[in-house]
Amino acid sequence: MDGMNTDRRATLGCGTLILIALIVIIFSKGGTNELKDELRKSTSKLDNLEKAISDQSARLDSVRSVVEQQTREIASLKEALQN
Repeated sequence: MDGMNTDRRATLGCGTLILIALIVIIFSKGGTNELKDELRKSTSKLDNLEKAISDQSARLDSVRSVVEQQTREIASLKEALQN
């Protein structure tokens, strides 16, 4: 014991870490149904958000078109008043 280095640390190899990860995965399977349900709900919410964004984009395009038309009409009226 006198000649042993007491400052050495234990290290885990890559295989050991993989084995630990596999054990954790195997024993944590209990909540997969809940995770699937949450994922399904989140996916549904994302789909709803995408549809809402698409609807808002269409409305914005419509409003933009009206504003552009009104801008052209105002420019035409300005020109008519200046002549």
